[in-house]
Amino acid sequence: MGITLPPPGWAATSFDEIAFGGGGGPLSRSNNSYYGGSIPWVKTGDLGQRILRTTSETITKEGLDNSSAKIFPKGAIAIAMYGATIGRVSILDIDAATNQACAVAVPRRGIDRDFMYYLLRNEKDNFIKKGKGGAQPNISQAVLKEHMVCLPPLNEQIRIANKLDSVLAKVDAAQARLEKIPALLKRFRQAVLSAATSGELTREWRSNFSTRYDNQFSADAIDEYDGQLLNELPDTWCYLPFSGAADIRSNLVDPQLSPQAIHLAPNHIESNTGRILELATVQQDAVISGKHRFFPGQLVYSKIRPYLNKVCYVDFPGLCSADMYPITPRIEPKYLLYYMLSGKFVSWTAQQQGRVVLPKINQKALSKIPVPTPSLPEQKEIARRVESLFALADAVEKQYLDAKKRTDRLTQSLLAKAFRGELVPQDPNDEPAEELLKRIKAEREQPPTSGAKRKAATRKQPSTKKIKAKIMKLADAPANYLFDLLNELGGKAHAEVLWKKSELGIDDFYAKLKQEVRAKRIVDNGSRDPSQRKLAINKG
Repeated sequence: MGITLPPPGWAATSFDEIAFGGGGGPLSRSNNSYYGGSIPWVKTGDLGQRILRTTSETITKEGLDNSSAKIFPKGAIAIAMYGATIGRVSILDIDAATNQACAVAVPRRGIDRDFMYYLLRNEKDNFIKKGKGGAQPNISQAVLKEHMVCLPPLNEQIRIANKLDSVLAKVDAAQARLEKIPALLKRFRQAVLSAATSGELTREWRSNFSTRYDNQFSADAIDEYDGQLLNELPDTWCYLPFSGAADIRSNLVDPQLSPQAIHLAPNHIESNTGRILELATVQQDAVISGKHRFFPGQLVYSKIRPYLNKVCYVDFPGLCSADMYPITPRIEPKYLLYYMLSGKFVSWTAQQQGRVVLPKINQKALSKIPVPTPSLPEQKEIARRVESLFALADAVEKQYLDAKKRTDRLTQSLLAKAFRGELVPQDPNDEPAEELLKRIKAEREQPPTSGAKRKAATRKQPSTKKIKAKIMKLADAPANYLFDLLNELGGKAHAEVLWKKSELGIDDFYAKLKQEVRAKRIVDNGSRDPSQRKLAINKG
């Protein structure tokens, strides 16, 4: 495979050449006086959204002064360097300090901030590959500084950032709409279960039968639970205690005697759906302690943390965790399964959980839970209808997952396209990035203007402890100020590019531009959009 060359006008460079900044520092947790102050404290978990306006934690000036952490300015870009969050980035909308797991990049003059944000996002996978360490891989500041990228001309940087703003806003909007689907499906399934176990789902079905089905379970009916009268049911229904609807089995066996048997544990079952997520053997799970034996046609129910709602129907034999109950239904098994998945059943079991540290429901408490029970033919009809409606929900869920994968891939695809130079057109009149890099290098090598002596051994990076924007006043700008800057940019530039280079306030910039246009030094196309407002040296 051949080497991919950068687009015309682009140049290879390292992050150290186009941004400065540094890393955060640790802060002792043992000193409470360091926390809860007015200084935002950025951690990797805060990163990921484009603009970071608030942090989950704050620190005090005392904490800052007693750590190696620094204050980074609003507009800097924070980057996660540790663990599963490596490569997450956010633009700071606040002056903030960061912990040692974050680095911060401040774009140098001539590097568009929004462009750099997208550039860092695009490099996430490369940063992850460079991560070192075991359970918590990390990248160092040295790795970040030496990381090589391709830099486009400044005008193209702005075009790329503007285009990505536009197209990714649409992708984000699509993702936001997609993210509502899981909650809607959950509510739909629970609404189906509620209707099914209250008689509402089969109201019409019952009215269509001239023959009334007798409820063979009514002899064991109860009308109250936990000292309270139970809600009314259709006149052909009754409440059974759980012990009347099913037998809770307990038959511990030595798993070593059945190494190839299927083993079910709570983590193998998905909450709220009855789905078995995976199957493993006793041997594969390295099971040692005693387990319950279960058989085809039973339900397997996790008594640990009943609010997690983990229950499934099995059509195969195996062994289950001692923290689960094998249940033999006396009523239609699928109907009982759907009832046990319903919000009402979960509410009742959660109220009866016995422990505080590791809550669970014991067999005695479970045996008393009421089960709304129709006749056997209606139970079968309910199970059939719920299964059919859930199949529709499952189909929608599959479409959602497929669409989510596509939109997730689309974001990265657009970023990759942008940084291959394929998202926006190149303009041959743009000043090449090589010229921009030369200016950046020249500025970095200039001696300090304060007259302070430079250290011979090292070149100190600009401090980010207190970075203040240099704003030039209109009265201080020379007559040909914008003309000269525009000449440095190759004679043409967008108004937004020239403004950022000028270091004038926005009002002063346009006042100065107006002066130089009137003096016929600069030609202005007059567009109201700053990113499309083109300026050029008047050669007439």
